[in-house]
Amino acid sequence: MSTKDRSNMMSTWTEVGRTWSKFGRAIGKVALENVAEALKKTAQALDTPEDASKDKSDRRAPESDGRGESDAKTPKENG
Repeated sequence: MSTKDRSNMMSTWTEVGRTWSKFGRAIGKVALENVAEALKKTAQALDTPEDASKDKSDRRAPESDGRGESDAKTPKENG
């Protein structure tokens, strides 16, 4: 293999590496933006008044009897 061929091959692989690096940075940027948006929504949810969370707590699942079974009836039991 001639020196010129080696140089061309090295240039090609260098360019491939740079292309993958650019792609990886773009994917990382999107991932960080998505995480930032999720954290922003979580922070906004924490700022909501307690009354809003109280409304949601009224819709909880029925209390358990302590044996791992719920007081809720299955669709078959409801008729």
